[in-house]
Amino acid sequence: MSQETNDLSLSPGRDDVLQRSENIDIIEINQQIEPSKLTENETHEVISRNKKLTEQGSKAAFSRLVGTLAKVKQDLQVKSEKQKTKEDLESRLREKLFKERMEVFEKKDKEKINSAHLKESEKFISQKRLYNAKIAKASKLRTKTTPILTFIPAKLSPYHKKIIDSQIAKVKLEFSALLNDLELKNDAEISTLNRSSLEMDLDS
Repeated sequence: MSQETNDLSLSPGRDDVLQRSENIDIIEINQQIEPSKLTENETHEVISRNKKLTEQGSKAAFSRLVGTLAKVKQDLQVKSEKQKTKEDLESRLREKLFKERMEVFEKKDKEKINSAHLKESEKFISQKRLYNAKIAKASKLRTKTTPILTFIPAKLSPYHKKIIDSQIAKVKLEFSALLNDLELKNDAEISTLNRSSLEMDLDS
């Protein structure tokens, strides 16, 4: 009986062990959670340090932002200058190409005009030669016999003169267009000569 009593005193009940264990755990937890108390000066130092760190962080962030904006602005300026240079170069190239094409077109037009004038001049000269040859032939009398002979009488009778005048009139009628061109050319040359003479008189 005494043995059992001693055992119970040495080995307490389950509830007693749990009760003491829970109390110990609560005390340890409360000790861990309870913050250490700061003095007023320490509190001010902590607040000041945090404020200083916050200000430094804000300044650093602002500096980075300003730097980024400056770099973006610089990049935009560089791109703008490059774009402007590119546009100026393209504009000069287009202008140069346009001038070259215009020069080619003008050269071709001049060649066409010169070629047309040359052909017209050759045709005019040929017709003029033919006209002079026919006038020379019409200024002579022709025999009615075969082979036909042309001659100029030593003395023209009114009858023979009428025949020659009729032959010359037919040739002039045939070359009326040529004669008109000759008249226009002569008028133009006379006008040019008169204008040049007038300019010389004014200069003197």
